[in-house]
Order: sequence, then C-alpha cells, then structure tokens
Amino acid sequence: MTGQSSKDIAIEALKARADDYIEKPVNVAKFLETVRSTLAAKAPKGFTSTNGIHAKIEQAKQFIERNFDKKVTLDDVAGQVCLSPKYFSRIFQEITGEGFNDYRLSIKTKQACEFLKNSDYTVTQIADRLGIRIGIVYPHV
Repeated sequence: MTGQSSKDIAIEALKARADDYIEKPVNVAKFLETVRSTLAAKAPKGFTSTNGIHAKIEQAKQFIERNFDKKVTLDDVAGQVCLSPKYFSRIFQEITGEGFNDYRLSIKTKQACEFLKNSDYTVTQIADRLGIRIGIVYPHV
C-alpha cells in the first residue's frame, strides 16, 4: 500500500517483488484478506494452526526417542522443530504436561528397563548405551 495513488508506482512495487497491491479507497475487508493470505503464504509449513504446534511437539518427542543414546539438549531439539529454545520449552511443558528434561529422562529410564529385561547387559554397559557416564569420584586426600 502506498501513499501515492499512481498505478505506475504499484506496477514498480510489484516488479520489485511486492506481494500484492491495494487500491484506494481502501476496502477494509479486502485489506484484511490480503494481509491474511500474504502472511499465510509466508508462514513456515506446518505452523498455520495449533495442530502445527502439536505436530512439532510430536516430532520433537520422536527425535528424543530416536536419540535416547545421545546427549540431546533442549537447543538441539528446538532447532530440529524450528522453534526458539525458550518457546519450545514452554510449549512442550504445556502440551505434554512434563518438562523437557523430565521427558528425556523418562525415555532413558524406559530404555534402561528394556535393556535390563531383554538383554544380558551389565548396569555399566546399559549406562554406556544410554550415553550416561558413570564413575566413582574419590575426594582428594
């Protein structure tokens, strides 16, 4: 939208990759529809509704489950679903009912139980498979 009413200016704007053109006098309904459609076209895929957020949280949970054996951080997972870590942490808590670290630990715990039930691994081997480093720390004398 421009302060000038010349169609030549509108043509120049469109050639310069403007998304649309609204003529004067401005029709408010047309203006709102143009803004909505332009924003929708530029929004990241899968992020158009709350269903998009739920899908991102499911994608994040699957990423955590697939990488149970690695040290996966909040930043890593937030990056996988294209969200800021702070927003991801808050929305993860709201949707799942548990914090990121608690969820990640529960996945490791479930996997440890599976290893204990279905393998001959020692506790040390299971810890190693889960990416958990265990060791005894002796105080210096």
